[in-house]
Amino acid sequence: MVARNPRAARRLASDDINSAELPPKFRKRHFTERVGLPVVQRWTMEKGALVGFLTGMGYTSGEIARRLADGTISSSIRAQWQHWELAIDEVGDSTHRKIFLDLKFHERAKLARQAKKRGLTPQEYLRRISVCAIRDDLYEAIVSDTV
Repeated sequence: MVARNPRAARRLASDDINSAELPPKFRKRHFTERVGLPVVQRWTMEKGALVGFLTGMGYTSGEIARRLADGTISSSIRAQWQHWELAIDEVGDSTHRKIFLDLKFHERAKLARQAKKRGLTPQEYLRRISVCAIRDDLYEAIVSDTV
């Protein structure tokens, strides 16, 4: 295609050139670069999934950043939480961490029944028992050697 005016000819010619090959002053700048904001870094799906998983496990943004060990800073993780519209109580803080337990089906069923009798969720039921056992050092009184 032949362009009649010189601007259109330059535009057509520049479409064939990879912008990465151009010197920085000729490269098209990202919007955030023009207004002085940092360039938005894109995360892979794997990284997003890992951050989401660790967030769900109760890790803080600093702990997640250290665990990733790829140069991601904690404020980037908090910005991602904000983008995901997570409330701070959903994210947690350094004083609270969720702990997951492996229980067999019959153990989970019995736990659910006992918690329901007391009007508690299974999580709150186990949390109360654990806090009391830890505070009073009742391990030997509760756990037998057969477990």
